Amino acid sequence: MLAGLLVVVLLALLVAPADHEDGEDLPIEASPDDGPSDEASPRGGEPSASLSRPDQASDRDRPTLEDTDWEALPAAPIAGRQDALAVEATIGDAPSLWLWGGERDGDATLDGARLTPEAEGWEEISEPPLAPAQAREATGAWTGEAMVVLADAPGERTVGGAAWEPERGWREIAAAHEIATWQRVAWEGRRLVVLGFDRTGRPGVRAEAYDPDADRWRALPRPPVRDGQGSLGVTGLGEEVVVLGDSSGGLALTRLDATEPRWSEPEPWTGEGPRPRRLAVTGHDATGTVHLIGMQTGRDRLGAWTWQRQDGWRSLPRLPAEVTGPDVAAAVTRSGHLAVWDTGRHDVAVLDPEEDRWHARTAPVEAVREGAAATVVGDDLVVWGGEGAGPDGLRLPLTP
Repeated sequence: MLAGLLVVVLLALLVAPADHEDGEDLPIEASPDDGPSDEASPRGGEPSASLSRPDQASDRDRPTLEDTDWEALPAAPIAGRQDALAVEATIGDAPSLWLWGGERDGDATLDGARLTPEAEGWEEISEPPLAPAQAREATGAWTGEAMVVLADAPGERTVGGAAWEPERGWREIAAAHEIATWQRVAWEGRRLVVLGFDRTGRPGVRAEAYDPDADRWRALPRPPVRDGQGSLGVTGLGEEVVVLGDSSGGLALTRLDATEPRWSEPEPWTGEGPRPRRLAVTGHDATGTVHLIGMQTGRDRLGAWTWQRQDGWRSLPRLPAEVTGPDVAAAVTRSGHLAVWDTGRHDVAVLDPEEDRWHARTAPVEAVREGAAATVVGDDLVVWGGEGAGPDGLRLPLTP
């Protein structure tokens, strides 16, 4: 019996686990149903550091348009007036505010001024070689090297204007072939495309392209869409110009290749509900996107849509109630945000691409002036001029 007991003890020693140092626990494997172990949740069920984002703020902590304030611009060297021209001009890599059309003793003037973000003051710009009657109802566009100002010509002439370059100043430009009254303009990378009407009274929109390097106009085919109750919109998109207007099938989009020159077949708008009118259209070269803003009959808020060549039309959330229209303008900021503002009150909304929702900011009473000019410069909305404005203007950072 003693021999049998020794055999049992010897077998027990052979199968026993190896000894551990004092204070060291044996490893325990948790079954799938046991829940997280202390190693995965070191402090009573709190998530481990590898699963948290300690330095990332929540969306509620991220600044939005509602957190920004309107700021006064430095007083300009010219007095603002109704229907002045305000344009963003990027010289080098710096966006600047370019103004044209002042007022003196109640009369419209042809002088202008330029303000850059890094400048401590304004740079005054001399008067262009235009007739005083052309001081009002002018439009313009920055070509990358020059500011081209177009104005309806008096008498029997066609649209004319002048070009301003930082190093050379002003020069008169050639007159258009047929267009006597401009309606919309857009820069397409090499040419300024102008849509308008001639003096014959013939129906339909005419199109011409101005080449600033050659100082020459070129007649373009008539676009396959027309203006109908404020439904004509145009924007540059890379080396193309995109026009939205009425066609036989309703609202449609057509693209111009100015090198051919040729318009594409109209592509119908495919959004839901009544077709929008009183359009605001803007493009974003970096993404190849066209943004459309418009009012629909029976709807209490403005609608918004985007178009891309590969994907067609997509609906965006409706604009907030603060931006009522009916006349609005739109632009894409330097950082790629879509901004829309009421051209009368200058209340503004910005679409947050991460949240896909709008943030709105109402304008102070100083910005609500009849005929005030507004434009996006960099990431700011700038409002200047208008009745009784004097030299004062305002800016609102759109992307805090």
